[in-house]
Amino acid sequence: MRFRILRLAIYLLCNSGMQAQDINQRLQDCLQFSCDLNQNTASDILQKLKPLIDNPDHHAHLENFITYSQAQLQSVEANLDLSSGLPSDEAVIAAPDFHEIVAQNSKVRVLWGTSSNSEQEPLHRHYLPSILIMLDEGNFEIEYADGSKEICCDPIGVYELPADPQAAAYKNIGNKCSFLRFEFK
Repeated sequence: MRFRILRLAIYLLCNSGMQAQDINQRLQDCLQFSCDLNQNTASDILQKLKPLIDNPDHHAHLENFITYSQAQLQSVEANLDLSSGLPSDEAVIAAPDFHEIVAQNSKVRVLWGTSSNSEQEPLHRHYLPSILIMLDEGNFEIEYADGSKEICCDPIGVYELPADPQAAAYKNIGNKCSFLRFEFK
């Protein structure tokens, strides 16, 4: 009986390792070939996604990212005319401490952000449709430009988001959280 349990444990360990390798390869292919990112940039992004890649419970989220991003890239339209520069309330201009550009090309812009408890992001907008990957649970109090407010809880996961209809300021009311945001041009 003990040998059967041991064999099952070894099988599960090996199988989960293979699943992590498979999802890692599929993500790398998506980043390099669909998003047109170079190998070094793709590797940097994969390193940030490592906690999700290593945990089979999050593989469905990563599969969703692959599916959503490929669909989004196939239907890309000119969403924002950047020829005259970015608007002053655009996220990387208005809230640069919370939106680091990890990569950018003609198809996609990838932002990395972290937010600690009680940190308040300035009023800003995301003008491009995007896919948000929450690496940690995020709890925010959001105040919109029109004065309305809401509380938002974003569990670890992948979220397909349209362009923001108005600017918003986010205050972290939970634990420190990190995210990757893939904005599609």
